[in-house]
Amino acid sequence: MKTLLSILALLVVSCSSPKIVSGNYFDDQWVDSIVAGETTMAEIRNWFGEPILSELSKKGQLVVTYEYRLGPVHPKNSISESSGDPKLAGKLLVVGFSDEIVTYHSFSENEAGYVGTLVFADR
Repeated sequence: MKTLLSILALLVVSCSSPKIVSGNYFDDQWVDSIVAGETTMAEIRNWFGEPILSELSKKGQLVVTYEYRLGPVHPKNSISESSGDPKLAGKLLVVGFSDEIVTYHSFSENEAGYVGTLVFADR
C-alpha cells in the first residue's frame, strides 16, 4: 500500500510541475550584469551557455538568442482566449555583438502567457 501511495504521489507531482517544452533552460541571474560596450561574448557564453539561435543581422552583427518555454503552468487556465493555444511561461534573451563585444541586449520573462520572438530593427 505504501508503494502504491508513493507512486501516486510521484505522478501527481510530476504531472503538476511545468515542463520545458522548447529551448534550453538558462539562469537569468546574470542579465543585470550585461553592459553594452563592455561585456564580452565569452562572458555571455559562460553565463548562459550555448544559444539556441545564432545569426547575422543585415549589417553583419552577430545576434544570439537564448529562450525556453515551460507549460502549461496553470492547467485550469491553459487555453488562451484569443488563440486557443496553451499558455506557456518562459524566458527570452537576445544579445547583439560587434567584434565579440555586446552592443545591445533584451530580456523578457513571462509567467503565464506565450513567450514569442522579439523583432529588432537592424542595428
